[in-house]
Amino acid sequence: MDNMMSFGRPIVFVTEVWQPNVDVYETDDEILVLMDIAGVDERHISAEIEGNLLTIQGERRDTAPGVRVIHQREIEFGTFKRTVRLPAEVDRDSVRATLDRGFLEIRIRKATPRGKTINIE
Repeated sequence: MDNMMSFGRPIVFVTEVWQPNVDVYETDDEILVLMDIAGVDERHISAEIEGNLLTIQGERRDTAPGVRVIHQREIEFGTFKRTVRLPAEVDRDSVRATLDRGFLEIRIRKATPRGKTINIE
């Protein structure tokens, strides 16, 4: 918790886990998850699929460490975590993730439907 003074009163900032904005798209062949995480280094991101849930977590480092006076602060920093439900069964071995211009893009191929041919006698 950080304390600052504003007009003689302390301002308290509590750093909590924040949730970046996420879009989830589906095509015929894959699921695309797009997360807005400008300023986050790829070394500070991890992602995991468990069942039909994708969890992405990481950390955006403080944008102004050591600054004594902050006049306005809207950019969230610290630890983030976001879990999204995938709209279809996916092939976990096909996951591709890239970080470009502040967007994390995760592409996952849909699983091939497991059908069974039934012989009729």
